[in-house]
Amino acid sequence: MHAFKLKDVLSLQMMAFSTTFFFFLSGGDQGLLNSFFSSWATTDINKHLPFVYNLSSVSTYSYLPAFKVFGANAKVVHFLGRIKPWHFSFDPKTKSVSGMHDPAVVQPEFLKLWWETFSTRILPLLTEHGVVKDTSSGLKAEEIAEAVSQLSIEAPTISSEERKERWEQGQIDYMGEDSFENIKRRLDSFLK
Repeated sequence: MHAFKLKDVLSLQMMAFSTTFFFFLSGGDQGLLNSFFSSWATTDINKHLPFVYNLSSVSTYSYLPAFKVFGANAKVVHFLGRIKPWHFSFDPKTKSVSGMHDPAVVQPEFLKLWWETFSTRILPLLTEHGVVKDTSSGLKAEEIAEAVSQLSIEAPTISSEERKERWEQGQIDYMGEDSFENIKRRLDSFLK
């Protein structure tokens, strides 16, 4: 018997809700979440994240006075809308972003920070693994995205003995090898 977890119940409830109210929602996934969790804004304010953990890259979507005061301390920046950082190009030598015209679309400092983070933390890994070869003429995210889409990421394999030890220590891989579906499949193969 499968023991339902809260996330399973929530998933089923959200799926049912989305089919019932789909045409009344606007905003895609965010609209669904806002409608489903409609009381979040008034229920237990202590569970709300501080402003700097959900800052929009467009100041018009944020509370402008708070944006001016706390924007420099942003922890998580949400790039809303159809314009994303990877729609621009970046020159790692000059540390400049090209294609940026309207600061009302994306805050230039957040866009530059995104590219600096990408070029110093992500790009070296992509280069090390041969995904990206030449960055001398600048970075075009669409080309990098195409290269990354060709990657195949495989989880490291562990021996059955190590899996058993992890299981006995309470380190169960619920989302992978030890998922309910995999255990059920294995039991079904014995019961046929």
